[in-house]
Amino acid sequence: MFNQDIIVPQGVLEEYSQTFPTVPSFIVVKDLTQEQKDRARNLDLGQGEKEAIILAHDLRALLIVEDKKPRKICEEMGVEKTGTYGIIRAAFEECILTRQQMVEILERLKKDLYYENWLIDWVLKARKSF
Repeated sequence: MFNQDIIVPQGVLEEYSQTFPTVPSFIVVKDLTQEQKDRARNLDLGQGEKEAIILAHDLRALLIVEDKKPRKICEEMGVEKTGTYGIIRAAFEECILTRQQMVEILERLKKDLYYENWLIDWVLKARKSF
């Protein structure tokens, strides 16, 4: 998971660029085809979310998404998804983070990102994959 570029559609880049002026080199922007744009238009979501779901669907790629509504649409469309907490768990399992680092990140995220206790428990139950 962590040795690949992150592919984003133009809509996500536009939203990202409003907050962050520089795009990291591991982010690759992929333009949607007209057919993909037409399909995205049918989804009742923000532009970036629509495009990201269509792109992930067509590339059979893992989508990182937090909000409930787009996650539900991912389930309906068969798009594999994860969120910030899933990324943290995977980073620990793949030995990128130590348990202490994982716990520290979780504590910081509790201040800024919605969570439920079962989700934190799920992350903390992670085991190294080696």
